[in-house]
Amino acid sequence: MKQALLYFLSFVLIQLLASLGVSALAAAVPLGDTRAVLLITTILANAAVILVFFALRWVPLSTALFVKANVPLAALTAALAFGMLLPSLVVENLIPEAMRQDLLADVFKLLLSSPWGYVAIALLAPVAEEMVFRGAVLRAATAFFSCRLANARSAAWAAIIFSAALFSAVHGNPAQMPHAFLIGILLAWLTHHTGSIVPAVIVHWINNSSAFILYWLIPDSYDMTPDQLFGGCNAAFFAALGASLLLFLASLLAISRTKPTNSPYAQ
Repeated sequence: MKQALLYFLSFVLIQLLASLGVSALAAAVPLGDTRAVLLITTILANAAVILVFFALRWVPLSTALFVKANVPLAALTAALAFGMLLPSLVVENLIPEAMRQDLLADVFKLLLSSPWGYVAIALLAPVAEEMVFRGAVLRAATAFFSCRLANARSAAWAAIIFSAALFSAVHGNPAQMPHAFLIGILLAWLTHHTGSIVPAVIVHWINNSSAFILYWLIPDSYDMTPDQLFGGCNAAFFAALGASLLLFLASLLAISRTKPTNSPYAQ
C-alpha cells in the first residue's frame, strides 16, 4: 500500500512543482496570457510524469506495452470507447447536481479553446494518468491485496476499486470525481484483464479527444446536457443512446472473453 500511495503522491507533487515552476517563470519572463501559462503548466506536468515514471521504472515496459501486436483487441477497445461516450455523459448527468459542482469549468474551457490543448488533454494526459493509476498504482495495489486476501478475484477487485478511488480523488473537482471513479473502475478492470495499459490509454484518448472535438464543433457543448446535443430531438437521442449501449456492451463482452497471457495483473 505504501508503494501505491508513493506513486499517487509523486504524481501530485510533480503537478504541484510544475505549476509553481511555471508560475515563477511567468513572473520573471512574459509567457503570455493565462491560457498560455495554463497550457505550458499542463504539458510540462504530464511530460514530467511520463519521464519520471519510466526513468524510475515504476511502470515496467511489460506493463505498458502489449507483448505482441494485438490489433483485434485494440479495435475492440476503440469500439468500447466510442460506445461509452454517450452513456457516460448520461450517467454523469444523473449524478445529483450538489455532487458535481464544477470548480474547474473555466480552466477546462481555456484548455479546450486552444489547439495546444489537444496535446495537453488528449495526447499527454491519457498516457501520464494511465501510467500512474493503472500502470503503477493498480499494479502495486494488486500485489498488496493479493498478499492479504485469499481469494484472487476479491484481491483483484479491491485493487481496482482502490485505484479508481485515488483516480477520482486526484481530480479534486466535484463535477469530475463521481464520473472519474466509475470510469476508473472500467479502466482498471480493462488493464487488469489485458495486462497492459494500452487499452486504457486508447479509451482515455478517445474520450478526451471527443470532448475536445465536440467543444470545437459546438462551443456551448461543455454546458449542455446529453439530450441538448441532439437539438432536443428525443427520438434521435434515444436511438443514439441505444446504439451506443449495444456497441459498448458487445465490446465489453468480447473483451471479457479474451484470454490474456503473461499478465502482471493475472489472477
